[in-house]
Amino acid sequence: MASSESPKRQANKLLVPENVVAHYERAVVFRLGRLFSSNAQGPGLIFLLPCLDNCRVVDLRTFTFNVPTQEVLTKDSLTVAVNAVVYYRIRNPVCAVVNVEDANRSTRLLGQTTLRNVLGTVNLDELLTAREDIAILMQGLHLADLGDSYDKP
Repeated sequence: MASSESPKRQANKLLVPENVVAHYERAVVFRLGRLFSSNAQGPGLIFLLPCLDNCRVVDLRTFTFNVPTQEVLTKDSLTVAVNAVVYYRIRNPVCAVVNVEDANRSTRLLGQTTLRNVLGTVNLDELLTAREDIAILMQGLHLADLGDSYDKP
């Protein structure tokens, strides 16, 4: 079957491939292995030079994951079984690609570690009565630091 496009248009497609980045995504472009721009590309149509450009698309939507049930030792040396749900989203796609090998996996491990560390600093009584305060403490002390340390490419 013959294509309805002109031969010149077909040749242009071979030279400059087009990629469409969705509204909730951003593309981090590398040219010859180096970061092409300090800002992520998108949403919309982006053009890549074949053999020179490579891109990684990052999803900016909010993700959730369950922290599996784990036994934690509290400050008063009691063992409790806890689980949690972590909500996160990537704020800076360039830093998420350049500074971390796998940002999603790193966030999961940080959530588990932070849960254990924070619960180890409170008594069982505080744990049972101040759940919201502990959640605020976790968010403020540990997870905010993750974003700050990854904000510098």
